[in-house]
Amino acid sequence: MTTWDPNQPQNQSVDKQQLAQFLTLTEQQLTALVDHLSEETINNQRFLMSLSLDDWQPVGDHFSAAELKQLVKFFTLAEMQLPGWEGQDKSPVIWLCKILKQQGEFPDKTLTQWVKANSNNRFLPYGSVL
Repeated sequence: MTTWDPNQPQNQSVDKQQLAQFLTLTEQQLTALVDHLSEETINNQRFLMSLSLDDWQPVGDHFSAAELKQLVKFFTLAEMQLPGWEGQDKSPVIWLCKILKQQGEFPDKTLTQWVKANSNNRFLPYGSVL
């Protein structure tokens, strides 16, 4: 018997329009994200922090490398600033960096240093060592 867990995403996928809105936000303000996102968005989009690489893979076809790097910054800060957005070893930052690597755009020393300076998640940006 399967039980419903409200903390698990139910057939949810990455919404490219929502990511585009996050990109617009990163162009304006990367501090105090909670002040720039609605409570509804914060609550409804936190599932993004627990998706797999397979879920994120199509994003690489839709956004440029520069945009993916901006999304890395957004999710790095979102994990630190937004309640319930702790991704740990499933953080979108890891998956976005893997996609950037597939495109020959990572490792990026400047981006790596920025992520490490703005996060306390020990898994970022490379993921688990195992």
